Amino acid sequence: AHNRLDALGGPALRCIQDCSRLLGYGRYGAHLLRNCLRTLPHRDGDYRAAQAVPYLPHGLDLRVFHPGVPLEQADESFQTWTRMVAPDALRIGAVATNQPRKDFGLLFETVAALRVQGHAIALWLHTDFLTRVWDIGELASTCGLNPREVAVFTEDLTDTQLAARYGWSDVTIAPGLGEGFGYPIAESLACGTPVVHGRYAGGAELVPHPRWLVSPRAYRLESVYALERPVLQPEEMAAAVLAAARWKRLAPELATAYCSGAVEHLDWK
Repeated sequence: AHNRLDALGGPALRCIQDCSRLLGYGRYGAHLLRNCLRTLPHRDGDYRAAQAVPYLPHGLDLRVFHPGVPLEQADESFQTWTRMVAPDALRIGAVATNQPRKDFGLLFETVAALRVQGHAIALWLHTDFLTRVWDIGELASTCGLNPREVAVFTEDLTDTQLAARYGWSDVTIAPGLGEGFGYPIAESLACGTPVVHGRYAGGAELVPHPRWLVSPRAYRLESVYALERPVLQPEEMAAAVLAAARWKRLAPELATAYCSGAVEHLDWK
């Protein structure tokens, strides 16, 4: 995330000032670093403010994350849950750690909004803690979601097991409130599954289709860095989820090729 100067401040800015060379990862990171240089009182003149900041993206092993990984290669607990899912349910996935900048409230309210609209839903969430910054059980209860509709997993997975989960899904939701590079975004796309995300920070540059990016309705300030965090509407997220999921169902080969093609440049080779 960035502050209202579209840069960073505080200790982070002072750290950047002490660096003789900078390398961003992703366009967003390089953009922030360039803006930080412009705001610094440079000890050696202003020459660095005019410098371009190079960047490299992270990458994926596309021998593992690719379309067509069958459900049979998923973990047994996930396969057991899928047998309870209604045939017509929207299959929604999410991978996120239980921390402040992951908006689990938005995730669950989005799924609840789809349910209110009359859609059968099936959400799987892979996270690290059931209760930490967010209480996942409390969110599910508050939103009126039952275990057939929501399954939460915390156990370790192999990449192949995760790829099988992505492949089973119609769409995934990336609930981050500021990503430099969102691995779950890239992984889902590599497996041919659309991703819905906020139009904000580095995660947005990975999502290929504008209809899958939801514009913030407002911004709030957070932490000692006074970072801007986006505020998104669950109903607008739900509309984007529905559009992406329907496209994958109606034109699965086209949607799969479009998604995986959007991240093929990230292959480690």
